[in-house]
Amino acid sequence: MLNCLYSLFLIPDCANLERPKAVILQRPDWPQIFSGETVTFRCDITGELPSEWRYRWRKDGQKVKPDGVGEMNIYRITAAEQTHSGKYTCTGLRKSDYKFSQASESVTLTVAGEFSIFADVKFAMFLVCA
Repeated sequence: MLNCLYSLFLIPDCANLERPKAVILQRPDWPQIFSGETVTFRCDITGELPSEWRYRWRKDGQKVKPDGVGEMNIYRITAAEQTHSGKYTCTGLRKSDYKFSQASESVTLTVAGEFSIFADVKFAMFLVCA
């Protein structure tokens, strides 16, 4: 901080002491999904290009690894299970100077048991025969 105050007039970047904020989006953004469904998280750094950053993902404070290669801004769960339930956050690491963004607010994922459809065969026959 002292360096930035001293060099405020010499280095324009020091005028911006605030780190950019990570924002996480969940698709679908339903409050609950069912086992077997796909959910995608995307991490955006406010005002920045995704290619300038590497991304770190956390679930309940613990690191998680994306399915894809590298540290991308997309984290996809292709066959959700109840163990995937939790609070997810992301953080960016700028490739050029290795500075971290602010962490995103958490997004809560709730995975319920398998979706099932109850069918009443008698009712269905009545509809067909009527």
